[in-house]
Amino acid sequence: MIALKTRAIELESKAKQAKRMRNYEDAAKFHFEAAKIYKQIGDEKNLMTALYNQVWIYIEKKGDYENAYKKSVDLEALALKLGHKEFYLNSLENQIAIHKSWGEKDKARQKMEELKAAK
Repeated sequence: MIALKTRAIELESKAKQAKRMRNYEDAAKFHFEAAKIYKQIGDEKNLMTALYNQVWIYIEKKGDYENAYKKSVDLEALALKLGHKEFYLNSLENQIAIHKSWGEKDKARQKMEELKAAK
């Protein structure tokens, strides 16, 4: 398990380096691989951070809203489970923006209600 955690930390470090070099494709892959390891070893706190980083890359740098939405839903569930309000609220805000970009006003409104209730 220690070897897996070390590997995940190395992958996160590679992701940061890839981001600095503006290689967002590789950064997303490294975060994804690290997230798989964190999930495997039950490290939910670092899994949450890896998911957050993936969502950011998919939305801000790649414009890949479909993958961003999937990761944001995963992040929402994990943040709720762990009681991490900041990540929870951020995931809802991302989902609202994505629903709006897709023209899904009703779904965006539903998420806005969830966001208001959570604040």
